[in-house]
Amino acid sequence: LHKTINFCQNNIVYSKKMVLRGLHFQKKPYSQAKYISVIKGEILDVVVDIRKKSKTYSKYFSVKLSEANNLSIFIPDGFAHGYLTLSDEAYVSYSVDKYYNPESESGISYKDKFIDIDWGFDDKNFIISAKDKKLNSFDW
Repeated sequence: LHKTINFCQNNIVYSKKMVLRGLHFQKKPYSQAKYISVIKGEILDVVVDIRKKSKTYSKYFSVKLSEANNLSIFIPDGFAHGYLTLSDEAYVSYSVDKYYNPESESGISYKDKFIDIDWGFDDKNFIISAKDKKLNSFDW
């Protein structure tokens, strides 16, 4: 089954080393597919399946994306997304297929015990926005 994806917006985000962003997602009907690439630097990109009827519900996948390995990742809607900046600085490009809708914005805490993501570093070193520090655990 193939679905056509029409990206409507491209964003570029700058982060310093140990900045952790996420885990973010948009609720239906504004859920977004994303295409993530690193223009400069390196990140650990993490994707969590939040589709309740999926065989991989609540499981995560992580991959290092960098300017050196030139990898990109496509994330379908129905997944939460976050990343940790590993290099001194990083420029991350992400395209989305739906515009941002503030009322449907949601997320999961990066340190959720149920998902138990291995970020590879002590979280005392992470730089996290006040907004992301308030994200809920994965208990729904």
